[in-house]
Amino acid sequence: MKSVKILQGTGGIRVVQSVGDVLDVADEFLVEAPSGEARHLWNILSIIRGDDFERAPFKDVITGPVRSAIFPRVGELHRKGSLSSGNAMGAVFREVGELDMTALLGKVGTAHFVSHAYTAIRSLKHIKRLPQDRINPI
Repeated sequence: MKSVKILQGTGGIRVVQSVGDVLDVADEFLVEAPSGEARHLWNILSIIRGDDFERAPFKDVITGPVRSAIFPRVGELHRKGSLSSGNAMGAVFREVGELDMTALLGKVGTAHFVSHAYTAIRSLKHIKRLPQDRINPI
């Protein structure tokens, strides 16, 4: 298995070889990072899965572009068809510019998802993974 080296706070370089290693790094970040930064990570992680209503047409309109903002390399390879379906779990990835928050207007049973979408999008703008001007807020 190929390992990836990442920076780890005061601990120097850490070799990441498994999902468990990645989760350990995220866990450490959530504990050790300034609270605002940790909250941004939590906001972003909370939106990856999407809405609980699988048949909702707006789910992919929101989560597709957001996933591409969170994982830009995965999104690009997925859209080109050059990424194994096992790597992205069959998730929908769309161009970041396709994000349309107005798709959520008037949807019943989505209040919880909408709140996660708003906080995740604000966090993605904060870390400059989404453009400030091209994403239409409600």
